[in-house]
Amino acid sequence: MMKIGSLHKITTGLGCLAVMTMWIFLKTGFIPAVLLTIICSVAIAYIIVDTIWRQFQRWLGWTQLEH
Repeated sequence: MMKIGSLHKITTGLGCLAVMTMWIFLKTGFIPAVLLTIICSVAIAYIIVDTIWRQFQRWLGWTQLEH
């Protein structure tokens, strides 16, 4: 269940990223679209790493470290 939820978050994030990038590219030009893509990619990567880290902690039984 955890993996399905994480995958859904990732695909939703990538879909939103693609739509926003195309819209900003059409409205303003190349540079803002590239900057937005970088920012969103970092945010999505953080979500993925955070999800994996929490799953790893749970697997090791470090539940007391979770917020």
